[in-house]
Amino acid sequence: ETLTTGLMFAKPKKVGGSTAAGVHIRIARNIADRLGKNFALCKSRWHHGYTSQVFRGRNVSESLLWTLLRDPTSREISQFYHFS
Repeated sequence: ETLTTGLMFAKPKKVGGSTAAGVHIRIARNIADRLGKNFALCKSRWHHGYTSQVFRGRNVSESLLWTLLRDPTSREISQFYHFS
């Protein structure tokens, strides 16, 4: 199922994305609680992948897409040591 509305997180590799994904879920759950809606964890999505493909059909006026950035050199060094 492709989501088109809500809080969306594009999770890049080696930038602290796993920690941010946990924060994303907590924010989504708190928003759902405030709006009196059920929070379905399976409807909370974050992806490693090309954002332009994964979130292509999103409704811009009814969604918030966010991500993290990291210095490219630090990211590559971290990735090298993580995967070696």
